[in-house]
Order: sequence, then C-alpha cells, then structure tokens
Amino acid sequence: MDCRFRSLKIWVLLRAYGIEGLHMSIRNHVLWANELFLVISGMAQIQINSTPRLSLFSFAHKCGDQATLDLSERINNDGRIYLTQTQHPRQMGDKGSGRTI
Repeated sequence: MDCRFRSLKIWVLLRAYGIEGLHMSIRNHVLWANELFLVISGMAQIQINSTPRLSLFSFAHKCGDQATLDLSERINNDGRIYLTQTQHPRQMGDKGSGRTI
C-alpha cells in the first residue's frame, strides 16, 4: 500500500466519527478488553498468556488447543466480541494456540 491509500483510511475514519468519536471508540475497546480479561482470568480452566495491552490480550484453555478453539467459536458466535487466533510458545517449546481479543 502506498502512503496515500493508508492516509485515506484515516481520513475516512475521521470524517465518519470525528476525533472525539474515534477517541471514544478506542477507549471503549480498551475498557471492554480489560473487563473481559478480569472475567476470564478468574476462570480456573483458562490460562492467561499475556496481560492486556490496549485492547489486546491472549489466553488458552488448559484442556488444550481444541478446547481453546471451541471456546473462542462459542464467544464469536455470540456476536458481542470477535476473537482472532494467534500462536504462543509453551514451556516445552511446542506451539499452542491462543486467542487474542
């Protein structure tokens, strides 16, 4: 992508929401991610892989990758939050899936 195309995306966002609307949207996403982090971190079957940074954090189900995938699909199908998949190295050096908010 060239510089003009990237700046067009920002321009469209600013025109649609305004600077205050964009600030409010970012603040809300950070708040929601922190709220979800507090809820998930209290669950015994969930392993937190990273603490929230802005609106991102990752977690995995302690029962394995399939359980993590099933949980994230249930959350995504609910429609209130969208999770994406990422990979985190585990203690033994193998790759395991996690979910990033």
